[in-house]
Amino acid sequence: MKTQKQFFVKNMLQLEETLGTFNGFFFVTLFLNEAVQRLTFGYVTRSTSFNDVRFRLHILEPYVEGGQPPSNYFNYHTFLMPQQVCYSRNCACPLLHTQLVEYSKILTICLAETAAGNRVHTVGPVDKFGPAGYTVFQIKGSYEDQELSKYKSLQLKLHAPYTV
Repeated sequence: MKTQKQFFVKNMLQLEETLGTFNGFFFVTLFLNEAVQRLTFGYVTRSTSFNDVRFRLHILEPYVEGGQPPSNYFNYHTFLMPQQVCYSRNCACPLLHTQLVEYSKILTICLAETAAGNRVHTVGPVDKFGPAGYTVFQIKGSYEDQELSKYKSLQLKLHAPYTV
């Protein structure tokens, strides 16, 4: 599919450019599969390794209150960011490890440009108490409509319809 191939190349170039110009880390939204309707977030840093068609990043778990099952609602965008992660591939430590993801599965890079030309995160920590060793994040209110609309339209166009 020509559209998917163009999107794949665009994502690869955007990731490389963002890593080269944006200090620190950033998040991306991912399409995992048709069964996962909610937004899935990935954590990208300068330690993220890039291959020809895939790259390694940390896939983050959704935030769930009080032992409830994770929401699969397509507007659900709250997730857990571990305070420590591991970048070793063959490691048995209890930290979150990287996973291989195809570039075509990235739907958005969670950054925006302000009127002054500064790049800012469109997700941030929220005032919820997560499990020990984690911070709860979600899309910032001022970017929520924009990010959700972009994610949904790209999922429909490139991958699969919503079933919820």
